[in-house]
Amino acid sequence: MKKVQYAILYIFAAALAAGCGGHENGREVQPADSLFVAEMARAKAYSSEREGNLDSARIVLEQLVRQEGLSLEQQADVLGQLVYVSRLRQNDENALNYGTRYIEVCRQLGEETKALVAQAELGGSLVRMGRTDEGFDKMDDAIEQLGRVRRFTEMDACIRAMKSKIHVLDDLKRFGEIVPLGEQIIAKLDDFGRNPDDYADGSERLPTDEKRPGYIDFYTGQAYAFMTQAYAKINQLDKARQTMRLFEQTAYSRTFSGRKIISSTWCQMGMYDKMLTFYDELDSVWGADTLHRDYAISLYNRAIAARAQGKYQLMGSYFKRYIELQRSLNDAERMATAQEYAARYHEQEQQLALEQERDAGRRVSIIALFLGLIVLIVVGFVILLLRQLREIRKKNAVLSNEIAERIEYEEKYQQLVGSGECVVDSTRKQALHTIHYPLYTQELEELNDSQLYEFLRQVILEEKLYVDPACDRQLLQNRFQLSKERLGAAFAQGSRYGTLKSFLNEARLQHSAKLLAENPEMSINEVAIASGYASYTVFSRNFKQRFTITPTDFRQQKDSPIQ
Repeated sequence: MKKVQYAILYIFAAALAAGCGGHENGREVQPADSLFVAEMARAKAYSSEREGNLDSARIVLEQLVRQEGLSLEQQADVLGQLVYVSRLRQNDENALNYGTRYIEVCRQLGEETKALVAQAELGGSLVRMGRTDEGFDKMDDAIEQLGRVRRFTEMDACIRAMKSKIHVLDDLKRFGEIVPLGEQIIAKLDDFGRNPDDYADGSERLPTDEKRPGYIDFYTGQAYAFMTQAYAKINQLDKARQTMRLFEQTAYSRTFSGRKIISSTWCQMGMYDKMLTFYDELDSVWGADTLHRDYAISLYNRAIAARAQGKYQLMGSYFKRYIELQRSLNDAERMATAQEYAARYHEQEQQLALEQERDAGRRVSIIALFLGLIVLIVVGFVILLLRQLREIRKKNAVLSNEIAERIEYEEKYQQLVGSGECVVDSTRKQALHTIHYPLYTQELEELNDSQLYEFLRQVILEEKLYVDPACDRQLLQNRFQLSKERLGAAFAQGSRYGTLKSFLNEARLQHSAKLLAENPEMSINEVAIASGYASYTVFSRNFKQRFTITPTDFRQQKDSPIQ
């Protein structure tokens, strides 16, 4: 259902982009622009879900960012969204890479404020990667530069940069440093409320007179929530209660988002009834969607509340569910990490291939510049390539038919030998004759190496022992009570194969070629198993070594017309 929704959104965005006046910022909108708008809409739709289809968003965005001819505005849009998706995926390495590029593009566009906000977020990625001092230096530099200017755009960006630092400090458990940042946010908002005209800059985010109180209340409430959490975590409960009261005076505290941000602090401060009431409301919102960190946190806090209320059985139940959910989430994260590394490896391969293609293109361009014959060279190369491909197909067809004919002749020969209609030498006659009579160990011992080989060969082929992967020297030793040396000599001295393993491999390959030719409904893997191979890889390698053609090519070219 979601795929259908994405498809509808994609088509709608493409149609809208193509038909919205035909001009954008004074220039004609090209088909490539329409496609860009549609692809960006698709990527944002993928990344807007609660858990998010983030891998799909990343793939779309990385395809866009590699396109040539993007304007600086388009590059900024893609890189900014890539930074956002990387943060959601908790991939700090990608966030650092794309964030650095995003900052450069913003500065080329003259958007220094956006660049500084991105710099603060990039600092957070550096801290999480272990480059703590460098990360905090970048965050502090961005906050300091944004704080110098008394305009709304810079103030708004400064608050967002300080919030980024607060989240990083919380991750590092440096709670005491959060309080001054919260106080700075509140001080800036108070000044903005008292002197709104000084901050007016005509930006799109500047709230109107009617919306200004709501804007101030929103960020003030968040700042008090951060401060309350910090005080509670360093066990300064009196100050936590004081800032909690200030938080509860804001309209933000009564919103769903506000109650969610403060719910864990309620638990730390022993306000379990409020917390549990809110978690009951969250359960109705989440429904069956409980495979995420927020639900794990709610289980842990419920367990703490149950323990405080003396409900130890309920506490154990919550803790058990919490541990199981954490294990599932950790497994999912490890799988996501593995997939990410695989995707990076694939991306590097693609990048290497792309660079190789670009190098080849440069060389061709140089040759074209000096020789002026590039068209003839390309045409000649294509003709030669087509001829080579045709020759290869022709040779494969001939080879496939020859292999099939040889196997057919070999089978007919064996049938004639077995029926006595074909003249064979006396040694082989004696060996073949013994097959039809009971044999005892002493009788086998009386055979010379060639006779013993012929005997074993006939038994293996007639009974098709080779189709059993377990058929080996030990099996034949046990069946005919032969020593390892005697059995080895029969194939080493009495045959052209040298070893039993080589003989079995030849028999299996002959059998597999027949199955490939006569049973098109069987897959290559089924043919391998039916021919006595436990591994498809081993079968394919041996087949190619023996017949100089892969099993797939053999099947495709068998009985094809030779042109």
